[in-house]
Amino acid sequence: MNELLKRTLSGIVFAAIVIGFICSGANGMTSLCIVLSIVGITEFAKLRRMESQLQVFLLVFISVALILHAGSDAVSIPFFQKGTLAIAASFALLYVIVVLWKKGLEAYSSIADGVFAIVYVAVPLVLFIQFAHRDGYTWQRGMLPLLLVWSSDTFAYLSGRLLGKTPLYPILSPKKTIEGLVGGTLLTAVLGASLCWIWDFAHPISGAFLGIAVSIVGTAGDLFESALKRNAGVKDSGNLIPGHGGVLDRFDAFFFVCVVVWVWNII
Repeated sequence: MNELLKRTLSGIVFAAIVIGFICSGANGMTSLCIVLSIVGITEFAKLRRMESQLQVFLLVFISVALILHAGSDAVSIPFFQKGTLAIAASFALLYVIVVLWKKGLEAYSSIADGVFAIVYVAVPLVLFIQFAHRDGYTWQRGMLPLLLVWSSDTFAYLSGRLLGKTPLYPILSPKKTIEGLVGGTLLTAVLGASLCWIWDFAHPISGAFLGIAVSIVGTAGDLFESALKRNAGVKDSGNLIPGHGGVLDRFDAFFFVCVVVWVWNII
């Protein structure tokens, strides 16, 4: 009971902080993405056993520069629009040189891990910013992917507890069930349709398809992060949120979903 209470309270506080950043405006959202990228890249480096602090610093710097570029591009800040992208490219080149110098013949693996860290953590956050700023920033657009991910997680958990019998992928996640996935997908489709109708983002049918895609792809993101942790031999990616783990534990589905929402937004 104490563990459940800790998880519940910390989850509420964390959700409130995230919502506060999103609702505070474009700069608040960009600040949130910067924090998530710094912690997320650091956790990924730990999972992939990157021992060089210089490599981790360079990856964090590249990630932050890309997010600043996306945020400044959305709100039209000329200096950052050009400068941050140039900085990101320069530090990416520097990262390759440093890894090549330190690793020699083994450089490819470390470079691949670094590239994937950016693709896995930073790029989805950049797409998230671009989605939220489509036709001008609104907190509703910022909240849409988060609400759908939280809906999918919650309804999948409840459906699994009530109806779950068939394991989805027991090697990676013993508690996930096919029934839970189906229940979470159907109810998230309803939420997606409702939000798109209430906030006038798109036709409710389009919102329903978005909800279905979010639930399925988000589950894949959850399983992928489980694979990362099992490969590293750890239970959680970090300990930022008591009872919940780190940023990668809480945003594993969200990172995958950012790509889905961005694609849905442009088609």
